[in-house]
Amino acid sequence: MSWRAPTTSDLESGILDGELTGLQAASAPAGKDIAADAITEAVGYFRTALLSGGKVSMGPAGTLPEEVISKAMHYAVYTFLSRVGGAISDSRTKLFSSAETYRNRIAEGKELLAEPGTSDVATTGILPKTRHRPSQLDRRHQEGL
Repeated sequence: MSWRAPTTSDLESGILDGELTGLQAASAPAGKDIAADAITEAVGYFRTALLSGGKVSMGPAGTLPEEVISKAMHYAVYTFLSRVGGAISDSRTKLFSSAETYRNRIAEGKELLAEPGTSDVATTGILPKTRHRPSQLDRRHQEGL
């Protein structure tokens, strides 16, 4: 699977039937489309977990592995609804909990995810390689003590 930037369509696919009206009502008074802000926040939250896990190289800014996007969108919808005081169903709570569990597994390095085609931040090889020679420890030479 590849890495890509989540779209508004991805966010819409994460919205449950009864939530659409609540999201529209909450975003109308603000006079702006909340989709971009919700997507950006969710991408940042999951990219932080990817960096913490250290198992993959990071893709271009604003992208996630394909297999992470749906969980990130469930996170985005839940956090938005909780901020605006929208009704949060049991189904939404379960989806959010599942997304949080998945994110934590990523942060712990327990999920195998696709490597990006190109990388802007490498998470491997961060420390410089050192050259050293093994210490000689014997009675005549107390080198390395």
